[in-house]
Amino acid sequence: MNAALRLDPLQVYASSDVAERIAPMVPAEAARRADGRHSPGAIRGGAVGAVTGVIGGRRRPAADVPGFEAQALVATTLEEGFLATGYVYYPAGTYHTLEVLLAETRSGAVRRERAPISETP
Repeated sequence: MNAALRLDPLQVYASSDVAERIAPMVPAEAARRADGRHSPGAIRGGAVGAVTGVIGGRRRPAADVPGFEAQALVATTLEEGFLATGYVYYPAGTYHTLEVLLAETRSGAVRRERAPISETP
């Protein structure tokens, strides 16, 4: 029987060609960087939104912190055969690999899982 694993969304790292490990952002920071957009996972073009707001004279929309938090991956304990889903937010960039550090609940030993990130069309 395998030990249950503790999953912490702040222990899910992305890596690119430039940096070895990129730490995830908390959902509130991701919402702030999204410039008022409501779609988690699509944190791009923040500069365009800022320029449009300045030229158009409109105020920047409020950050959708509750929306980002509602869809975020949460800390949990995973029993064998169970899974968890949710968004993990990173600064804009190109990432190739995801590394998840999981802690075994009984021994405290850390298990490192790596997976390639594939682009969706």
